[in-house]
Amino acid sequence: MVDPEDAEPLRIATYTFRSRSAQQWRVGRVLLAGDAAHEMPPFLGQGMCSGIRDANNLAWKLDLVLSGRAAPSILDTYQQERAPHVEKITRKAIEMGRLQTIRDPELARARDEWMLRALATSGAPAAYAFPGYDDGFFSAESCDHGTGVLFPQGFVTGIDQAPHRLDDLFGTGFHLVTTDAGVLGDEHLAAAARGGLDVFVLTSRDDAARSRALLAEEPGVHVLTDADGRYLRWFEANGCSAALVRPDSYVFGTTRDADGLTAVLAELAELSSLTVG
Repeated sequence: MVDPEDAEPLRIATYTFRSRSAQQWRVGRVLLAGDAAHEMPPFLGQGMCSGIRDANNLAWKLDLVLSGRAAPSILDTYQQERAPHVEKITRKAIEMGRLQTIRDPELARARDEWMLRALATSGAPAAYAFPGYDDGFFSAESCDHGTGVLFPQGFVTGIDQAPHRLDDLFGTGFHLVTTDAGVLGDEHLAAAARGGLDVFVLTSRDDAARSRALLAEEPGVHVLTDADGRYLRWFEANGCSAALVRPDSYVFGTTRDADGLTAVLAELAELSSLTVG
């Protein structure tokens, strides 16, 4: 706590935080991103982060369009996905700001006491769960869970003796990730190869040897050990065995079995010119 006796203010300025979003983020070849598309208060520290998410969302879609692998209409999914995401985070930032900037001393004291009681009773609050995408460039044939969320970032082993974060091993395209090598039929591996999709099989330590033996001769297939069980838990919690992950690490679609995987791959081929069907 800094009192007037501890410091001398050199400048005091009142700043008005704004929360707003453009009505239209794309007109033809002109696309808005970052502060040009939306503004939010700083209380959650997500202004620049949201701009980075905008750029990440746009980059791979522009790459598909400019390389002739998707129609320009895919760019319409940019605002469709990003605007509701930004709105949810903005509302949370406003909520945090109201809590942080209480000016009345009595109300601030009551807030502090409430927070201390909650901390003593329940412990540290859970981290803010960032929203996923409800609509956009995603599979309609997917399982009920997992689609539209950010794929987890965990540690895997198998490249060498050291653990690696899975994102460090991902390329820049779409990825097919499964925890069950048995779900991958020859047609799925062939489709992945045609579309340039890397395939990652994430196994437990006990199952790693069997999966490697099953897929030893398959090009473009990486059999890795789920070092801390994070991926095995994620797939189990979402009731699926495979996930098709977009270049921005959001899940395009999930599936429980081989037939479902065939449908999700076919849908990706239909929505783009990637030859995975």
